[in-house]
Amino acid sequence: MPFSRRIGRVLLVVAAAAASIVADSVNRCSLNGVAKKKGGREICVCDDGWKGESCNSLNLKPATPSAFGLRTIKTPTWGGSAVPFRAKGEKRKWHLIVGSRAASEADDSKEDYPCDSQIVRAVSTGDDPMGPYTIEEVLFNRSSWEPGLTIGPGGELVMLFFGNMSNPPPVGSPDCVIGNGVYNVTTTTTYITVSHSGSPKGPWTEPQFATGMENSLERGRERRDPFVWSCASGNPSPAFHPNGTLYAAMRQNPCWKGFQTREHIGLWRADDGWDGTWTLVTSSPLFGWGGGSERNCSDRNACPSHEDPHLWIDDRGFHLLTHDQSNPKIHSTRGGYGWSDDGLRWTLETPTVGNTSAWDMELFFSNGTQASLARRQRPSFIRDARSGAPTHLITGADFSSHMPKGPGVCEGCHWGQGFTLIQELNKK
Repeated sequence: MPFSRRIGRVLLVVAAAAASIVADSVNRCSLNGVAKKKGGREICVCDDGWKGESCNSLNLKPATPSAFGLRTIKTPTWGGSAVPFRAKGEKRKWHLIVGSRAASEADDSKEDYPCDSQIVRAVSTGDDPMGPYTIEEVLFNRSSWEPGLTIGPGGELVMLFFGNMSNPPPVGSPDCVIGNGVYNVTTTTTYITVSHSGSPKGPWTEPQFATGMENSLERGRERRDPFVWSCASGNPSPAFHPNGTLYAAMRQNPCWKGFQTREHIGLWRADDGWDGTWTLVTSSPLFGWGGGSERNCSDRNACPSHEDPHLWIDDRGFHLLTHDQSNPKIHSTRGGYGWSDDGLRWTLETPTVGNTSAWDMELFFSNGTQASLARRQRPSFIRDARSGAPTHLITGADFSSHMPKGPGVCEGCHWGQGFTLIQELNKK
């Protein structure tokens, strides 16, 4: 066993043991606060940005109407990550790295999201992370989408994304329609890719496959069982543990039966660094099967369905925000939250069968108005550069669905007029 792998596992055990000392206090508060006695009873005192009896819901400020992220009609975007950067002789600005539509046309009907995607860098006008932003450059060409970014112990940036830039079908090709099994998020023609940089402006290393994560029908059970939950990986969210170990939460799909059972979240670990081999940490989805199974997972048996994970790890443990796809009445805007002491045993705070959400499912503005959202997904945090505490929530959002509703229609298979929504978290 490589020395780095032994060290990673030993440190994980040590971290879990340390967490158990304060578990009685912070576990009651979902690792987002501390339980304290007040008036003869115990209550949770939540960290900034969290609310609820167990600190399991985000506490968001109303959005500013003049600047609430990146919204351009001809170039829809769908969430990502933002980091501050100060160029020599200039004031600090925010650099937003997001997935965007590759073809500049406002056609909301196309279902070729995988082939019509690229990754861009946008820059804020001033020092406000809510923007406004202007797209400055294409970082990675078609077909690449949904980047996940993390900052390493030395300030370096590690980005995971997925797609296949080598030879994607043309935009508009029927091969790109999700569900056709030729070229999409759950086939062996797309891959998780990793790149590294010292700055959001680059240069970025040549993207390389994340070894071990390849969508593959040739590994173990995948050759015999088409329902294997972890055959395909997507929606990457990398995060460094305080001990320096790099992890990533991923959306997992069966490669063969991807539209006959649900999506789940898996946790991966890079034992040999960002450009090394990745290992799937758990043998089952982080939030379990509820009353379902690998072959039978639905709302009917309270089986969780999640995608778009956002992973972060602090001194208390592991945290996950997700797009919660349970409950068809609200799943297009619903957020989920879960936590773990050790990364192995997880508690899902958002009930699978229920109407609660980890974030507001409508957009409230500071002038007292509000707007309905047809979609709100793909969460991530902006963090304070010094303390590391989350200050803003980023999500992919859309005010209208732009697709006819009915059996077999995929709400997430098109760009619509999606935009990257940024909202500040409330402080005490």
